[in-house]
Amino acid sequence: PSPDPNPKPDPTPEPDPRPEPDPRPEPDPRPEPDPTPEPDPKPEPDTPPTPKNKFTYQQREYRGEFRHIQNNDLGGKLRNIYGRNINNYTLTDLNGYQRSIKSLTDGRRPTVIGFGYPSCGGCQSSWRSLVNIDKSKFNMIEAMTTSSTSEVKNTLSRLGLNSMQDYFYVNGRTLFNLVQSNYVPMLMYLDKDGNITNLSYFNSNNEVLSIVNTVDGTISSQ
Repeated sequence: PSPDPNPKPDPTPEPDPRPEPDPRPEPDPRPEPDPTPEPDPKPEPDTPPTPKNKFTYQQREYRGEFRHIQNNDLGGKLRNIYGRNINNYTLTDLNGYQRSIKSLTDGRRPTVIGFGYPSCGGCQSSWRSLVNIDKSKFNMIEAMTTSSTSEVKNTLSRLGLNSMQDYFYVNGRTLFNLVQSNYVPMLMYLDKDGNITNLSYFNSNNEVLSIVNTVDGTISSQ
């Protein structure tokens, strides 16, 4: 048979020359964040920081707080006992009761302990001055190195200083021997926690208050 001059089109569709899109989503070019948190660049200290008001002997020396004793025997003696806590040492009041240093302080202000004995002329002169000092900034204790309460009472009465009896105590020799001072009246300054911070021989009320001001609000550490 002869071929059909008008052939019918092939019902099979020709393939689409365009490629079909890939059904898989394209990968995000941005990298995923690392879920591991970055370490803190500031490592935590092993020990708590030293408070700004806490001072060693060397720091106070650098601040000039010991100039008043640099030329006498107290300078070297203070270095050996600086920062020692004496709250548990005891004295005896004029009524015969034993009292700890801690019980005689308020835990807020510095404390000044004066050492002497009733018949000491220099001590008596210091008491005549200290009776008028502004005691609002510190706790005051007068520790006699003797044991006789009657001798202290009689001396204060003779000097017209009966108003100071509440500040006086006896049996202070053990505490005094911590310093082993060569002279009296000698003053010991404590911080609010009962740590030895400074020493001086009595010269004037102004010097006492000046030293108290350097101790106030600070703590002494060994």
